[in-house]
Amino acid sequence: MVRISVAASLGLALLTSACNSPLVACNLNLVYGLTIVVTDSATGVPLGGSETIVEVRDGAYVDTLPPFGPSEYSGAGERPGTYSVKVQRSGYRVWQRDDIRVRKDECHVNNVRVEVRLQPL
Repeated sequence: MVRISVAASLGLALLTSACNSPLVACNLNLVYGLTIVVTDSATGVPLGGSETIVEVRDGAYVDTLPPFGPSEYSGAGERPGTYSVKVQRSGYRVWQRDDIRVRKDECHVNNVRVEVRLQPL
């Protein structure tokens, strides 16, 4: 004969009641909320590297993104919110866009890709 305590039976009842909804299998991968791709508007040449400054803001949260490729910057890892993105590079006009919304699903944020075409001065 198997004996189940009251606490164990209550826990079992809670677990089985959650089974009415489909299970979602999440992984432990880090998903960035924002991917910013920076190019020259006239030539299409990638404008990456340390000469390009990409800053993202959401309220008190501010981050300067490191480059992840010749023209790509990623940030806001697993952080939903409404962002302002500002891109600066010597010899180009400052580019800024507000109200970029990063949403979250059951497991991760949904990446938003922003194409930035900087205009030469």
